[in-house]
Amino acid sequence: DKAFIRLTDAAECDSCSIKSYCGKGDNQDTFVVDKDDLHVGDHVKLWLSNSTGFKAMFWAYIVPFLLILGVIIIGSIYQMAEEWIGVISLGILVPYFLGIHLFRQHLRKSFNLNVTKL
Repeated sequence: DKAFIRLTDAAECDSCSIKSYCGKGDNQDTFVVDKDDLHVGDHVKLWLSNSTGFKAMFWAYIVPFLLILGVIIIGSIYQMAEEWIGVISLGILVPYFLGIHLFRQHLRKSFNLNVTKL
């Protein structure tokens, strides 16, 4: 069975970098989770496991940083002009985030929300 969970106070989601993958980026306030023991009116706690939080941080911050750093190092090795290194460093993020956007359904499935009944 699937449970539809509506948030009444989404203050915690405002600063989350992956809110678009769970639906909050689309101005929705409903999450769909697989849970059998929930009923209408139940209060629940939604949380991500540490590994899921690390995975979100990895894709949102670490990979783009490594891409930029890699372009800077390679550009410096080949003695490119700093202006071009800067443009290419930022430009490399366009296909990266386009790829993240195209594979968002796959990513959304890998970010599982855990539900605890209060």
